[in-house]
Amino acid sequence: MPHCSAVRIARGQVISGHDALALRGALRRLRGRPFSPEEAAWRLAAPEDQAPDLVVALADAGLVEEAAPGAPRPWYKLTLAGNALANATARKPVSRAVARRHLEGLIARAEIIDASPDYLVWVERILVFGSYLDEGVERLSDVDVALELVPRTGGDEFIELGRGHVEQAMR
Repeated sequence: MPHCSAVRIARGQVISGHDALALRGALRRLRGRPFSPEEAAWRLAAPEDQAPDLVVALADAGLVEEAAPGAPRPWYKLTLAGNALANATARKPVSRAVARRHLEGLIARAEIIDASPDYLVWVERILVFGSYLDEGVERLSDVDVALELVPRTGGDEFIELGRGHVEQAMR
């Protein structure tokens, strides 16, 4: 199964006239909802009077689009490319050996959790997916994992154990 490559940005990189890391941070705060040109300018620490030009530049770069074309006041939303940039990594890829070592560390910690009565859940399953499964990929930007946790007990006993954990943590 083909995998999606992570979008990678670098320190000092400029996208649409903005530092790539600052732009990524702004897009992270704007994603998932409509936003005004003024908010986009504020998130990018740009003067408010530059807001209309700023969103035009972002739209020209394919990062934003009008959320409700024809509305009396323009509102924008991130495009697929804008969301990809919001999720971009600036980390350097790691070797498969380093990724394997981190995955083995996660598995070891799950075994510790399962062996200890101090936790309210069991680690039922650890699923690995994404580019790590492609043996042909030697440099990885991350290891995608999902954990399935199940309560060790249910009902009132689980609630009481949880309260006990909270009280202990508050001490």
